[in-house]
Amino acid sequence: MGRRSARSVSYAASAAVKAGAGIAWLVAGDMWDDETWHSLTEHTVRAARTVGALNVLPLALSYRAAVHVHAGEFDHASALIDESGNLIEVTGNSPLGYAPLLLLAWRGEDPRAAELIEAGAREAVSWGEGRATGLAHYLLAVLYNGLGRHDEALDRAERGAKYEDLAVVGYSLMELVEAGALGGRPEAAATALHRLEEYAGAGGTEWALGILARSRALLSDGRTADLLYQEAIERLRHSRVTVHLARTHLV
Repeated sequence: MGRRSARSVSYAASAAVKAGAGIAWLVAGDMWDDETWHSLTEHTVRAARTVGALNVLPLALSYRAAVHVHAGEFDHASALIDESGNLIEVTGNSPLGYAPLLLLAWRGEDPRAAELIEAGAREAVSWGEGRATGLAHYLLAVLYNGLGRHDEALDRAERGAKYEDLAVVGYSLMELVEAGALGGRPEAAATALHRLEEYAGAGGTEWALGILARSRALLSDGRTADLLYQEAIERLRHSRVTVHLARTHLV
């Protein structure tokens, strides 16, 4: 086999690994399986570094950064995002916008955050990323809930929940429950909770059940709410999603 053919086979294999790993990461996230999400991304980054798979590494770093964001490790996430961006610039691969925008939404510090998320979604759509629109609505719901702008969060979460994409609809429903409960729209929150019970209940992880308990607590009061918040805190304490544990303490 000649050099050109060998390179073609190598590239094809790398692309197949990239696609397969990406689907696995998305499924783990969609199932609220933070342990598998952590293990898959850690293993793929390590393997890609070891073999020098520059076609896989930027995507692996991006998904690994997302894991760090959910763990509340924003500085680690930022470093991986920078490394991924540098590799993309060198290799000429397609840009990866999700992790930077996720970090932007959760930090909530940049006054241009909403504008940047919208712009990032438009760019992603232009190069064929079909999940970009739903993800943008979800990220804006995160941002607006964090800023206490619950009416805007509700609007974005409702729009995001219409996209039946992996790791989009369930997360949007979570934001929708919070936005409705804290923004004076309990009927919208209750409808979202009913759908969330299906998605999070299927996951059955500490992350999923913790989010479900918190969401139910938001629509309860008195002793029932107290017990549900305690359950949520206890479950999320045993997961890797520190940002959701912090939010549970806040609400």
